[in-house]
Amino acid sequence: MKLLALLCVVAVAVLLGGARAGSTDDASAWETESPWSLVAAISRVVSAPIVGALCSISVCAKPVRLPPRPGGPYAEYGPYETRLVHLSGLQTLRYGIPNAVVACPVMPNNKKDGNFPRGKPHDGSGAPGVVWSYGGLGNCDGVGGFSTVGDGWRGLYGESYGYWLPELLEHMASHGIVTVCPALNGVPSPEGAAIGINAARMLAELQPCKAVGGPEVDGDALGIAGYSLGAGRAVRGAAFSGRDVIKAVVGLHTWNGGAFSPVPAPMMLVSSSLDTNAPYPDTKRLYDMGRGPKILAVLRGGTHYTSPRFWAGPMTAFFRVHLANDPDAEEYVWGDKGLEADSSMTRTEHNCNGWTSQKAAVCRG
Repeated sequence: MKLLALLCVVAVAVLLGGARAGSTDDASAWETESPWSLVAAISRVVSAPIVGALCSISVCAKPVRLPPRPGGPYAEYGPYETRLVHLSGLQTLRYGIPNAVVACPVMPNNKKDGNFPRGKPHDGSGAPGVVWSYGGLGNCDGVGGFSTVGDGWRGLYGESYGYWLPELLEHMASHGIVTVCPALNGVPSPEGAAIGINAARMLAELQPCKAVGGPEVDGDALGIAGYSLGAGRAVRGAAFSGRDVIKAVVGLHTWNGGAFSPVPAPMMLVSSSLDTNAPYPDTKRLYDMGRGPKILAVLRGGTHYTSPRFWAGPMTAFFRVHLANDPDAEEYVWGDKGLEADSSMTRTEHNCNGWTSQKAAVCRG
């Protein structure tokens, strides 16, 4: 009977996930419970053994609650409404991707000026685009596998930051960043630099947001980000592409898993003091290899399973600075309200490497 009950729960989760995956036009803010709460609750029950396995081999226990999210206004849902677009294999397979979910910024009904966020102010180019690479198994709709449970499961630390895929994508989209999550096939690997590069090119070539009234993507303002194994893929993609495709990269709790090459693009790396999967020395080695403007921060008391949601503010601000030339975001990355000024961080470091800030004194040259 127990086995039958478990199979029923799995079936319901799959059906709910399938219903969500069929949607092509959906808006939500990450603090809103909405239909995701039921899917999240079922997924946690189904995936509880995964959490137990993860915690048996690495530090999971959180001794204290997390501090307030860093990033100031960029840690909150932004001014633009969002729509999700699901790309099928018919559209994505030529990029080596089985399918993908795209979060698009769209104009709020009460915003009449038609001023979409631009990749570069005043030059008429499109919005910046970012590729998100999740850690472990799972999918971009956030149903099943490590991508819903191990990678920032609500309840593991008593966090209240919500169900993080695809709402993490929507968070960046609400700040004017078109964000795509390419699905991954098979056993997860820290390799796969081409996945992020191909997904970035796909975003610029297919222009999926135009179908729902969103902006075009500026092909010269593409970034990549990821968590754990996904962060390893992101950093490799940024290193492999030089600055031909990827213009900025963010790695959250980057699982090394092998040798990396120097990254010429602007780079932000974050970790936690109790992260035993991707410990600080590994992150520091990657940071030392950066050749562009770079910043490193380590959260006091966090673990490898500190939710990517916690870092959404500085990650969004970093991409607004380096992909959209947004001077207002600078102080929440490099300035007096940035990670280096946050008392929750036990270690911080930066190197401007020739980049000049408009508002943050630390990189004004």
